[in-house]
Amino acid sequence: MQEFASRGIAGYRRAGVRIEGYRLSCPSGSEHHVRDLFNAELIQYFSSHRQFVLEGSNGFLLLYQRERLVTPGNLEAFVRDALSIHRLLLTAVNPDGGRQS
Repeated sequence: MQEFASRGIAGYRRAGVRIEGYRLSCPSGSEHHVRDLFNAELIQYFSSHRQFVLEGSNGFLLLYQRERLVTPGNLEAFVRDALSIHRLLLTAVNPDGGRQS
C-alpha cells in the first residue's frame, strides 16, 4: 500500500479500495489488480492493524511498521503479524488454497 499518489509521484493513482487509516495507491493501469486482491479479510486486517505499510515493486512486497523500529523483544510479534499477512495474501491470490478440483 503506497502513499505515492498523495505525494504527487507521477504515474500513481488511488486504487479505489477503502481501508480505514490508509491511502491505497498503485501504478496507473493496475487498479483492478489491487481491487481484486484486497478482499474483505485483508481490508479488515489492515483496518485494525494500522501500523503496517505494504509496498510493492517489480514483483516484491515490503512490509514495515510506520515510524517504528522492531526491537529484539518485539521481533517475534512482528514476524507473527507478517506471517498472518502472508497467509491473508496467499488466500486472496488463491482462495481455494491451491487445492486441485
